[in-house]
Amino acid sequence: LHPETIVVSQPGSNAPRKGGRVSVTTNSSRVVHSFVVALWTLCWVSQTALLQARLETAKSYVERGNQWMKKGETERAIADYDLALQFSADAKSAYYNRAIARQLKRDLDGAISDFTQVLRLDPRQIESYVNRAALFYQKREFAASIADATNAINVNPNIAEAWHNRG
Repeated sequence: LHPETIVVSQPGSNAPRKGGRVSVTTNSSRVVHSFVVALWTLCWVSQTALLQARLETAKSYVERGNQWMKKGETERAIADYDLALQFSADAKSAYYNRAIARQLKRDLDGAISDFTQVLRLDPRQIESYVNRAALFYQKREFAASIADATNAINVNPNIAEAWHNRG
């Protein structure tokens, strides 16, 4: 880089301060490079902290939803799981727990949808296959039920409930 001149103006004005130019000259690209690296690092650290805070907030909503479930407050639990998913769309536990809550409320399609999201995030999550197989069976979608039971067995052949659901 070539030496640069920085002109400092009064705030809100396009004119240079006190009618003259204030110059700062750098004769090394190292200063500019160091500034860019420091700025990038600050942005990265800030983004990392923000993401961590969002994950912690999502976990807090999941935990509160779990407490509502223990008290039998299914609607409140679902609302907290919804909030958790607003903070982290990859909150597998929020999808799983909301699926259980929806299953209790007899919202079979909603529960199936949530178990599907869990399996999208973790294709080896046996409990989601087993639960979704049971829901498909309740809906009389037998081919889908057998497919999920088979998937659970493929992940772990020692799951008795999957063998039972498969028939």
